[in-house]
Amino acid sequence: MGSWRLLKTWVANEIPCRAPPLTEQALQTLAGYALFHNQTKFALSLLLAFYGLLRTGELLSVRNRDVAQEGPTSVAVISLGLTKAGKRVGAAESVTITEEDTLRRLWQWKQVTPHGSLLCPPAHQWRKLFNNAVEALGLQEYQYRPYSLRRGGATFYFQKHGQLDRLLVQGRWQSSRTARLYINSGLATLAEFELKLTPHATTFHRQFLRSRRSPLPQLEHATRGRAGGTGSKNSKHKKRNKKGRKSFCG
Repeated sequence: MGSWRLLKTWVANEIPCRAPPLTEQALQTLAGYALFHNQTKFALSLLLAFYGLLRTGELLSVRNRDVAQEGPTSVAVISLGLTKAGKRVGAAESVTITEEDTLRRLWQWKQVTPHGSLLCPPAHQWRKLFNNAVEALGLQEYQYRPYSLRRGGATFYFQKHGQLDRLLVQGRWQSSRTARLYINSGLATLAEFELKLTPHATTFHRQFLRSRRSPLPQLEHATRGRAGGTGSKNSKHKKRNKKGRKSFCG
């Protein structure tokens, strides 16, 4: 009994080490960096986690078949199954995506990938992509972590709509008290610092903003080769060359 009292007192007085909320500008910079390096699915995963307020585990579990969407401008519903909160009440959960640029990128991915394919690579690979992008953009001082996407998305959502009840639905919190503490701490953290992008990072942020107004490049199943063409096209070209040489010699 005494141990529980001690634990409650410690939790009440000790400031938890939470992941700092990611700003929308930082999100767009990370996504721009990913798109520049042809990491299209990684960029989409960042956008989904932020605007969908997804927990990292939920994001890593998203498959093509979990996305219900009728067109590139239609609202998307992502089935999350039994999530952390869903298990408590024994009900599957879902989240709605309404951000326009994210919707068209999500639709494109859904059209070119198999029904059962995952959006993200294995957890350790995805986390490495995230950490590498943060480091490459010089954002280490902000101590961003994957969970910063959900925290940042929740803070952004509340700032945009200003309605706690809508946030409760989108973030799938059972308690308004928990959500209020979550948002208040996020807003307090954002008020303590100003995001300062290096000229290098600013370039990727601008590139992402431009990409929102441009047609999406065609997605390829194969990885790109060093020369910039797709691996599948290069291999076909090599096969044709080999056939040509054989017929010429023979």
